[in-house]
Amino acid sequence: FDEKGNICKVTWKSPIYKDMECYKVSTDCGDEIIAGKGHKWLVHFGVNVNSIRTTESLFERQIEGRTHNPKITRAAALNLPDVTLPIDPYVLGYWLGDGSKRETTFCAGAQDIEWTKSEFTRLGYNVTQHKDPTSFAILGVKHYFQKLNLINNKHIPEIYMWASIEQRKALLQGLIDSDGCVTKRGHTKFEITLEHLAKQTQGLIRSLGYKATLSEGRSVMNDHYYGKTYIIHFTMPDCARMPRKLNRCIGSAYRVNTAITLSYYGIEDTQCIEVDSPSHLFLVGESMTPTHNSTYCSHLYPAWYLGRNPNHKYLQAGHTQEFCDEELVITSRRRHTRYWRDWSSDVC
Repeated sequence: FDEKGNICKVTWKSPIYKDMECYKVSTDCGDEIIAGKGHKWLVHFGVNVNSIRTTESLFERQIEGRTHNPKITRAAALNLPDVTLPIDPYVLGYWLGDGSKRETTFCAGAQDIEWTKSEFTRLGYNVTQHKDPTSFAILGVKHYFQKLNLINNKHIPEIYMWASIEQRKALLQGLIDSDGCVTKRGHTKFEITLEHLAKQTQGLIRSLGYKATLSEGRSVMNDHYYGKTYIIHFTMPDCARMPRKLNRCIGSAYRVNTAITLSYYGIEDTQCIEVDSPSHLFLVGESMTPTHNSTYCSHLYPAWYLGRNPNHKYLQAGHTQEFCDEELVITSRRRHTRYWRDWSSDVC
């Protein structure tokens, strides 16, 4: 995927580079990406003016003590088509948050029960009220839960993780309406005791184009410890459907960048790719962070062109001295180069 959420294709890959110096790129939402020293990133520093920098140059800038960590603009939601789903995604999300793991039974607070039942009815489900005023069930659908291996095994099935934007959003809304909290400031917290479901929910939020951090807590009730709990924090304008929660969500103009820090990782073999996205960006890591591809065409096209047109005059500029030095070697193999000038002192 590219930074706009559209599918892109790999058009070229490099040979494997042996014994390359690598760095660990850590995002402020908990992801770690290993990248070679020459890998490129589209970043900005405090202002929204992007520039392309290599991993090594970003690390050197960091150890020099420069202010402002590099930031990367978050990618848009992954753009995927609608798929046929056996259970409405909102209903599944609500069941994952506040449903019985053995039955198609749901719980809701006294202030939310009537709205929740009416929403399920609107979605086409046959709702039946239990004796407990905060509990209800839907009829005739348990076989769908069994087919998806959900009974006694709460998780998000793979088909839902790769559904359309609206379908994935509906799934998240069910999770937040059932077991999430939206603060008065518009920040959302989702807390659950199942680690695998927490990580899936974090991935679901990231696939919708928003940053989500995951932390661990303690589940305590009446001074009794029940084990670990997993907490996701994020901000998204329409992550809830229930009116009292939806009204607290922050507007769509609020968007968070991904800040990165770097540390030396070691020596590894690496390989570069080029993609056909217009921006030459593609997504890496579990955080789906945009990064820049290698410029295969920029390196080899000049040599190919000059080999076919040796009498043409030619001027090429590069974004770093390292790139220009490498390009000079490649081009010189195909044609004698009269001179090389460092333009860095002449260009603002």
